Amino acid sequence: MKKSSSLHLAARVTFGAFFLIIGVFLAVFATSNLSARPGSKQRTIAPALAVPQTFNGTYDATSVFPCATPRHHFTVPAGQVRIVVNVAATLQTNDLEMTLLYGSDPNPVPLHTEDTGVGTEVYNYQPPGGVPAGEYQVQICESSAPAAPSMAPFTYNGTFTYDNTAPGGNPPHFGALPPAPQDSGPKVGYENFEAPGVLTPVIVTSSGGATVEYLGRGAGEPSIGVNWNSTSNSVGGMSNFQSDLETLFISWDESCSPTIPKATWVNRRAPTSVAIDSDPIGFTDHTLPANIPNRVFAGELTLLSPDTVKISHTDDDGVTWVPDQSGGIASAVDHETIGGGRYHAPIPSLPTPYPNAVYYCSQDIAAALCSRSDDGGSTYGPSIAIYSLATCGGLHGHVKVSPVDGTVYVPNRSCNGAQSVVVSQDNGTTWTVHAVDTGVNAAAPSIIGGGDDPAVSIDANGRVYFAFSNFGGGPGAGAGVAISDDLGSTWKNMFDVGAIYGLKNVCFPAATAGDGNRAAVAFYGSVTPESAGITSTTGTFNGVWHLYVAHTFDGGKSWTTTDATPTLPMQRSGILRGGSADIWRNLLDFYDMTIDRDGRVQVGYVNGCSGGNCAAGAAK
Repeated sequence: MKKSSSLHLAARVTFGAFFLIIGVFLAVFATSNLSARPGSKQRTIAPALAVPQTFNGTYDATSVFPCATPRHHFTVPAGQVRIVVNVAATLQTNDLEMTLLYGSDPNPVPLHTEDTGVGTEVYNYQPPGGVPAGEYQVQICESSAPAAPSMAPFTYNGTFTYDNTAPGGNPPHFGALPPAPQDSGPKVGYENFEAPGVLTPVIVTSSGGATVEYLGRGAGEPSIGVNWNSTSNSVGGMSNFQSDLETLFISWDESCSPTIPKATWVNRRAPTSVAIDSDPIGFTDHTLPANIPNRVFAGELTLLSPDTVKISHTDDDGVTWVPDQSGGIASAVDHETIGGGRYHAPIPSLPTPYPNAVYYCSQDIAAALCSRSDDGGSTYGPSIAIYSLATCGGLHGHVKVSPVDGTVYVPNRSCNGAQSVVVSQDNGTTWTVHAVDTGVNAAAPSIIGGGDDPAVSIDANGRVYFAFSNFGGGPGAGAGVAISDDLGSTWKNMFDVGAIYGLKNVCFPAATAGDGNRAAVAFYGSVTPESAGITSTTGTFNGVWHLYVAHTFDGGKSWTTTDATPTLPMQRSGILRGGSADIWRNLLDFYDMTIDRDGRVQVGYVNGCSGGNCAAGAAK
């Protein structure tokens, strides 16, 4: 969600360097066909006794632990490996805390209190040597530092699960991931381009009041796309960078002339990009036939008053815009996303010649909703819940559509205690949740307030790539990746692509894919470890952050990772993930990446350290 900040955030595009063209291409020619055969799918391991026990109640909203809420009691037999406790407030704006205790009344011993600053808490208790047998208790209380005053009802629901299987059971095995096998080819080079920061006219109020702002200097939560079929730019296509009220179009020059800029930026905002706004989002449908200009979408939420979205689209790189349906889509409150691509068979009857489906999804308090447009985004059908709060946390990543068969994917940071993909094979009518679990390792759930949303992308063979911050390896997070060849049902090749650099903390994964077996993922990363009481989300975190991009050219069997900002950090101190308006909340919740027509990767990210003492300071 968009938050105010006193920092100027510079819009940056980092571009796969042209001099390493063979290593950078994702979408020209695949050198070999390495897609998995049907017989190579991994077997899932189903435990015999790991059955969630449900509980619910009304918590004491006047006190932190220990509080007056009645405790829930559970008996755990000998030989168990782990306990997973998951609790969610009925009203997700209520900030609760969950405490796990061991022993019988009247004096059970507190083991851990989970309080990440939101209405959903998940705790995985996995002590060395296994879980001691006996009685365990769970108590739900008010958070010690609520983000906002709690409001009735103070009810909640939860699950208590213990596992007596080997790693890979249910609950899944969370832990540090093995380092990614390294690609034997050359490193992939990147070049950074920053918006010039010149004054540009903008409209900042719904009444049309005019003012000016610096071009690309309010760049939180950017989206990036490329119009492959642009008539305005022949070098890989015209790029666009959506952030706040600006839609920046970037043309490229590769003449190597010392007098011609390599990148030329211009702001052609959509007419619906007016305040009050939040969670700006962009999407470019570059899967259209070569004779059809790629459609670019620009969307803004209107906060909570009213709870609507404002979307426009352009077919000529922002020269003209067409406002789409506004107010009729259930836009909810946060994390909106637009995606699109081919329809899944059977193809519905289409009202217009536009050949692709367009999807709009956003997170609501108790669910996430997706709508489909069959006329190129002009109007949308009904908003359909893709999961409920009982199954998944409300927040999700960006919707993607398979170029092979039209399957739709929405990634989520925590569904039934693991990071997951939510999948539709009928053009968004029904949805199924699949945990990202190889049977050996699983994607540990991201911590709201300390974690982030995962990302997904699909290559030309239909292989699914899942990028996530892995919270299963102790303090901090690793740069996790995994692949699926069966629509997310099973997973394999789960690795840490940041291990080669010794990354101890990562956040905000992004993903893109091109030709068969070729994909790239990006992370913000820091080599500085967390210490007692000082996490990477705090202002006292003593580290610097860089942008890292990892490529695979063999379908995820091996990876090569690049520090795309090796000489200058893009953030110092912590990166706050979640609410609040602290100064280290300046990078907000996400950024984006894509490929151009020639297969080169482009990453649109935020430079939170754009000059002065921040950029020039000594490394820590």
